[in-house]
Amino acid sequence: MTNIPARSPEKPTATAPFADRHVAADNCFTLIRYVLALCIFCNHLCYASGRDIFLCYGGIFVECFFVISGYLTMNSYVRRDDWRDFAHRRMRRILPGYVSTVFICFAIGIVFTTLPLSDFFSRAETWRYLGSNLLFLNFLQPTLPGLWDHHAMPTVNSSLWTMKIEVLFYLSVPLVTWAIKRWKPALVFGLITFFSWIWYTTTHYIFTTTGQHMYYTLNHQIMGELQFFYFPVLLLWYRDWFVRHERVLTVAALALLVLSYTWLPQAAYFNFFSLSVLLLVVAYRLEAFVHARRWKDVSYEFYLLRFPTLQVCVELLPAVSLPVLAAVSLPVLFALSFVFNLWCKFVSKRMQ
Repeated sequence: MTNIPARSPEKPTATAPFADRHVAADNCFTLIRYVLALCIFCNHLCYASGRDIFLCYGGIFVECFFVISGYLTMNSYVRRDDWRDFAHRRMRRILPGYVSTVFICFAIGIVFTTLPLSDFFSRAETWRYLGSNLLFLNFLQPTLPGLWDHHAMPTVNSSLWTMKIEVLFYLSVPLVTWAIKRWKPALVFGLITFFSWIWYTTTHYIFTTTGQHMYYTLNHQIMGELQFFYFPVLLLWYRDWFVRHERVLTVAALALLVLSYTWLPQAAYFNFFSLSVLLLVVAYRLEAFVHARRWKDVSYEFYLLRFPTLQVCVELLPAVSLPVLAAVSLPVLFALSFVFNLWCKFVSKRMQ
């Protein structure tokens, strides 16, 4: 991690390691976001078409996004340490795309529902979908009546559940920053990671042993995901130590990741460690791809539009092969993402 400067001795405050603006510079996070977005696209392409042949568990890519979000967002917040400015910037980044996506999905429901429109609009589920999703409560009503009932996955947009997690994480950032000013940052980040890991492993174990879906839902709530947001921040705090032990940590992270997909599935319980280490190493070591940070980043828009676009393509092209479906839907999705990005920027400027 030669791109990350050493801790500045002139800034002995609690937030000193985050103060240097170069901590998040000269990296490949934009390229990584695009790679992750494509992996999730391939994963959901298989699920949406009913051909579950993707090799990796799709949730691992979402966890990677959480790692990147935690690392960059916490660093960004502490540099300014102004919760009003932080909240305003986050709202301008998140809300235009999210709210627009909910209404786009609602319009798709109107066009493609198999119910008469009078019946569609009279159903309580229709309005529950609109209300709960606008409030980031996708889990309350992920489907629309008469929409995609014959698809392998009837969910309108399976990406929206993660946005609730993101928003709750943003709400936690000012509180955690306040805490690290009063107690040792290692203690704060360590306790958050530990209790989140306990929640994550316990709910996962109960779900796999009992099959009760409630524990699967609990496993994917904010308490189970905080480890992915805050453990990379702990590595950022001790970045000098991280750089000195980078090779050992990288080997350990790779070994755990390989084990989780081969002989020891329980190694996935340590994905918070494996993914944090590997993503930071890749982001700062692939110097040949650093220029990718200048690319226009539409990965957020791509992420929001991915699943509804796939569902529409599956509906319109039900009999085509998987490669043809990918060849049609991927260019369409990228084109829509760039247009959607312009729309979101237009709305964001109106929110200033």
